[in-house]
Amino acid sequence: EAMGLSRDELTEKVLASGLHVPTFSILLTVSEEERKRRLEARGTNKNDRENNKINDKILENLFIWAALMNQDVVTVDTTQLTPAEVVAQITTIIRTRIPE
Repeated sequence: EAMGLSRDELTEKVLASGLHVPTFSILLTVSEEERKRRLEARGTNKNDRENNKINDKILENLFIWAALMNQDVVTVDTTQLTPAEVVAQITTIIRTRIPE
């Protein structure tokens, strides 16, 4: 709903029509303080500023929608991690959740 989609569009999986539904999703998170620091370090643009207005609402509803759509969401807090550490955590999650 935060991005202008109706409840019906989301619950009927209109967006995923004909697509494979994933076994799980990985959500990368970061503390608000660190997110702001990273944005300032790289330089913000109009899209960043517009997205900031709705990010909280999107995150707030993400787990509600995931549950309604029977989706498993695994979170990785990247606040204190290097990019290599994030990759390592994601790799471990995938290897432990997907049988070979």
